[in-house]
Amino acid sequence: MSDVHDYLSAHRERLVGQLVEWCRVPSVASLPEHELDVLRSANWLAAADLSIRTVADQRVVEVGEQLRQWPAKTVDDRYEHEVSVTDDTAQEAYRTPEDLPELELLVEAVREGFGRPVGRMGNAGGGPAALLAERVGAPVLFFGTGLPEDRWHDSDERVSVDVLLAGAATLAHFWERVGRG
Repeated sequence: MSDVHDYLSAHRERLVGQLVEWCRVPSVASLPEHELDVLRSANWLAAADLSIRTVADQRVVEVGEQLRQWPAKTVDDRYEHEVSVTDDTAQEAYRTPEDLPELELLVEAVREGFGRPVGRMGNAGGGPAALLAERVGAPVLFFGTGLPEDRWHDSDERVSVDVLLAGAATLAHFWERVGRG
């Protein structure tokens, strides 16, 4: 794949110029008598895949139903549309129970590892935490070392070594506390 990227980089100016030239060619799509052809083309070509994560006060089934209703209410009748929602594999949002003793141990460990006050986040739906907790009959406790500005799993993600080291220290403090009971 790097050969393709190398070629595109080496010939970028010429290729962009060719694309600009092509876009300047008048299109039949701009003619009023071809409006139906443009609509047929859009119906054939347009598609969207969505992945939605619910939060604590949302329910997967309700969000799915809202998603099914939205196009019927808003999409112009000239455009065909189909919505399919997979409720059977969707996961509800999960939050570790507030009264779990290990949660307070983790809060203390994070405070010590990072040297600052601790905030809490819930887990958005989409991950298997709710299903895991239900299947094993035990709560799930989350700990992460990323910051929102790190944009993990995005095209411009970054990692701060200081944050990772503080995360490692946090886990060491946590397991020490768990061991003490």
